[in-house]
Amino acid sequence: HLSNAVFWCFAIQPMIGFSLHIPKFTPEIPVSTPFWLAALVIIFFQIPVSKRAVRTRDHFRFLRIGYGCLFLSFALMVVAGQSAAAVIASAILLSFGQVFYGPSFDVVIARFSANSSEQTAKLMSQQMLYQSMGTMFGSLIGGVLFDLAQSLHLPSLNWLLLAAGSLWMMVLSKHKIPDLYRSAKLNSAKLSTASASSNL
Repeated sequence: HLSNAVFWCFAIQPMIGFSLHIPKFTPEIPVSTPFWLAALVIIFFQIPVSKRAVRTRDHFRFLRIGYGCLFLSFALMVVAGQSAAAVIASAILLSFGQVFYGPSFDVVIARFSANSSEQTAKLMSQQMLYQSMGTMFGSLIGGVLFDLAQSLHLPSLNWLLLAAGSLWMMVLSKHKIPDLYRSAKLNSAKLSTASASSNL
């Protein structure tokens, strides 16, 4: 759940960052551009990716792809943030990150609840809670990071910090997060077995 909160904290920040970045550095494109691009990507790709996420065994690979898309999106803003084309490409990559991460994490939660004593509704509620917390903090931090970068006269600083954080989470998604997931599922299965035995 913490990984989910971190992902959405990172993913929501560019929506704040783009709104502040575009008028200052790429005024030739409308501020609304990242938003309707994100909507188009989700409309055309969310369902196919969701179907693929259900069929695949390695759901964490899709989570890594999600973080990888965030990293590429932020890295592109670091190296070419004053280019309108780069901003558009960054917005598209960000949307693909959400498309890959969202349904894959839903599948991970569903598979966990199917093999544990936890109720699916409880786990889904926790998932939405952490996602909302990530969105809330991301919205707050997005403006703070942009203002910090401008005050230090380092216009790419906010994007650099987001890129570094996304890269770190992508690395953790390779081994650490799957190991924590398997450990939690094993412990939950043991508790379920113990509870069943005590009821007998």
